[in-house]
Amino acid sequence: NIGFVTGGSTAMTIDENQNIGIGTTSPSSRLSISGIQAAIDLTRGTAGDSKWGFSSDSTALYIAELSTGSTDYIMTLKEGTGNVGIGTTSPGAKLNIVGTASGAIENLLRIQNPVNSSGTGHGVSLILHSTPDSNRGVKIASSSATNYATNNNMLFYTSSSSTYYERMRIDSNGLIGI
Repeated sequence: NIGFVTGGSTAMTIDENQNIGIGTTSPSSRLSISGIQAAIDLTRGTAGDSKWGFSSDSTALYIAELSTGSTDYIMTLKEGTGNVGIGTTSPGAKLNIVGTASGAIENLLRIQNPVNSSGTGHGVSLILHSTPDSNRGVKIASSSATNYATNNNMLFYTSSSSTYYERMRIDSNGLIGI
């Protein structure tokens, strides 16, 4: 093992397997970082560039933007639950997105499907189900029968016997069909 010592304690170790340990003398992977709050800061080095931080504590892994001089948490992955937070450090669901606009409409989630190769019709859907069969539940879809999403329609589906059935449609003119 090779050890780098500062202030009388080992700051970094390279072991016989070429694993590197920072804050530990027994690294368990290619790079092991140990400490009260193990962290990695990434900066390109040019003035004004973003500086990113990856850190963890006893409850979560955090990704933060550090360029402002403060820690702006962008994403959190909670230990134990696997909950992911975007814009929050305490996600209360598998995916918890918190925006920053107060008193305004903010796009918090975008699901996009590019035009198919023939350029004739495309769409995207969001399926909500609580069974192992992904064809049982409800579905909300965006659909266009023409090229480049002209005349988009919003479709609502429910399922029966593992088949989705369109129950309502709002067309591009705002007309509702049930």
